[in-house]
Amino acid sequence: MKTIILNFISLFRRFSVATWLNIAGLSIAFTAFIILMMQVSYDWGYDRFHKNADRLYRVETIFSSGEKISVLSRPMIETFIISSPHIETGTYINQWDNKRNIAIEHDQQRIGFLESYLKVSPTFSEIFNFNIIEGDIHTLSSSDKVLIPESMANRLFPNGSAIGKYLDSDELKAEIGGIYKDFPENSIIKNTIYQQIPENEDAGIWNYRNFEAYILLDNPQNIDLVLDNFRANFRHDSFDWDKYDLRLTKLPDIYYTTDITFDSQTTKGNRIQIFVLFCIALLIIFIAAINFVNFSNALIPAHIRNINTQKILGCSVNSLRLSMIVEAVIICFMSFLIAIVLLLFLQETVFSDIVSGGISISSHSGLIIGTGVFAIIIAILSGCWPAVQITSYPPALVLKGNFGLSGKGRNIRNVLVSMQYSFSFILIISALFINLQNRYMLRSSLGFDQEQIAVIKINKKLGNNKELLYQQLKNIPEIIEVTTVDRIPGEGDVYSKSGGKYKDEQKSFDLIHADISILKVLGIKVTEGRDFLSEDLTGNGAYIFSEKARKELNLEIGDSFDNGEKIVGVINDLKYNSYRNETSPFGFYTKHGFRNYALVRFHANANFKTLSESIQKALTTIDPDYPMDISLYDKVIDNLYQKEIILGRQIFLFSGIAILISLIGILGIVFFESEYKRREIGIRKVFGSTVREVLLLLNNRYIIILVICFLVAMPVAWQIVSYWLKNFAYKTPLYWWVFFLAFAIVSFLTLLTVTIQNWRAATANPIDSIKTE
Repeated sequence: MKTIILNFISLFRRFSVATWLNIAGLSIAFTAFIILMMQVSYDWGYDRFHKNADRLYRVETIFSSGEKISVLSRPMIETFIISSPHIETGTYINQWDNKRNIAIEHDQQRIGFLESYLKVSPTFSEIFNFNIIEGDIHTLSSSDKVLIPESMANRLFPNGSAIGKYLDSDELKAEIGGIYKDFPENSIIKNTIYQQIPENEDAGIWNYRNFEAYILLDNPQNIDLVLDNFRANFRHDSFDWDKYDLRLTKLPDIYYTTDITFDSQTTKGNRIQIFVLFCIALLIIFIAAINFVNFSNALIPAHIRNINTQKILGCSVNSLRLSMIVEAVIICFMSFLIAIVLLLFLQETVFSDIVSGGISISSHSGLIIGTGVFAIIIAILSGCWPAVQITSYPPALVLKGNFGLSGKGRNIRNVLVSMQYSFSFILIISALFINLQNRYMLRSSLGFDQEQIAVIKINKKLGNNKELLYQQLKNIPEIIEVTTVDRIPGEGDVYSKSGGKYKDEQKSFDLIHADISILKVLGIKVTEGRDFLSEDLTGNGAYIFSEKARKELNLEIGDSFDNGEKIVGVINDLKYNSYRNETSPFGFYTKHGFRNYALVRFHANANFKTLSESIQKALTTIDPDYPMDISLYDKVIDNLYQKEIILGRQIFLFSGIAILISLIGILGIVFFESEYKRREIGIRKVFGSTVREVLLLLNNRYIIILVICFLVAMPVAWQIVSYWLKNFAYKTPLYWWVFFLAFAIVSFLTLLTVTIQNWRAATANPIDSIKTE
């Protein structure tokens, strides 16, 4: 052990800069690896933590046209649940009515909150194994009681138990009967208020598909038996097996299912992205390991005299090899501990937003321990080969030359460095295209002006006093115009499908219900026909369609559908859904009725914070319990592409880290080689070589390596980016200049690093260099 410590101290003193560079590279690599694996763990573990995750399935409807929806009617669900002995139990949930104004009494003051709220069947808390902290697991059996999550209980009632307390407002009057432990973020089961679905809600109505259904099978292998049995025995006038079918999707697979509409799981995962992030994590570790091997390889000349001396003094080869492996383990473990410190710092910063669910060491203890073991394994594997190499040379090699500068040693380093740069080029090219696609989605015109628009979630009390609502909002000087909508254009990919008979043909299109001022608020001009008028609110209502709807559905302005709904105008096509999907025929429809959101256009010079306070004050004059729920329209668009934005940031950041680690490795190698070539450089300068010629000589092989690596990486990156862009209906082109920009970035950083390090050797006094050698 004494020998190991002395060797390590000697190495650290002689090559302190290079050793610290190696430790820095490994520390950054371990930090990046853990962060990426946290994201992989979040996505891969979505809903896998449930006790019966492998036996829980969602029941879905498939139409003969190929369309799939995640909702069924209540009587259909209840019939299916009891249709087979292989179905142990089932439950259903109404995902549509998901917000409630609630009020509580606190310090003799009435405080209003806007909270998420869902109605479920009584078995919901049992089938998903709610962990009840306080109260009764059977709370949902009572129609006047609710279950709330622990986080909500602590927030609403910080000074005592929430059990037995009441949530009392115009929208929700119920007693808190149970408190459950919060579910992890990566679950379709949300931390919300749960209440029993009223017994008469859609009971016996076969045509209202408003509920998501889940069943628990006795064995996953019986899935086909359950479906075949139902197909063979179920008959009802509202369900034609020639037009409809059912399928069962396993609970952990819902997160990755993207071919279905009306899905409550709006945030979707991508198995390919998980695999890509996992590969990037391994690549970063692999690049750092290559640095470590190159570092050890370059140290062979420094070690070999010491090793041979110890061999002559009687040390066995095995003990010498063990000491070198232990040195490697010490360096790797030091790097791992530094990575933990970095993570502790990063989890308290905004940097944690780069990972879905955030950076948390305490909730990923298994990952941290596993990475520590992984670090030791990497050290052993990376240290074994150099240890064997160094201890296998005969003492005569010390006099004849050294392996570190031999052709064989140089070739090995070239191969390892080439692998690093090939991976780095692939990552930086992919990162550039992902960010170009994100920029394209976020900055391309949507067909309407989303700037200077605020989105307000309104409750029933506000919605039922619409005239007063408009009056109060328009009295605010900063506000130009107000409208209401049932869905916000651009908030998602799924919109209400509507239709009707038009000239004896059935037509279908996406639809948003809105007030007559919708086009004014969104800054949309009518290209043909007219805008909505107040008279359109009466009678059967009126439509304004997109140009695509007019062309594909053969609609004519002035005509009406068979039920009397008028077509009054046409507008240019809108990008009302994401760039992942093609737009469908689309229309705005206006008629009297309640809507969920108010949109207000305000002056460009308005301060949003001040405006929000004014809106809050105005709305509380109508509903004193109204809580603040106001946001900018841009946030709606950002939420739509949240997954892509996070992925883009991750790829860009970690590709930069990969390049940084590669540069650290190059810097270490150049440091050693410039030290060992000092005599050669001195002799060349004595014979007339200039500093420029010396630098060109030293940099030349890195230029060759960069060009070769780029030519290898370019077609691979092209294939990867092309495959990823298939996820989008509208995409950025594969610009040729992006590839050369990546080459220019990596080449500039590499040559700058190499040149700065070689400058010291190239400008040193040649007499001193020759003397030193």
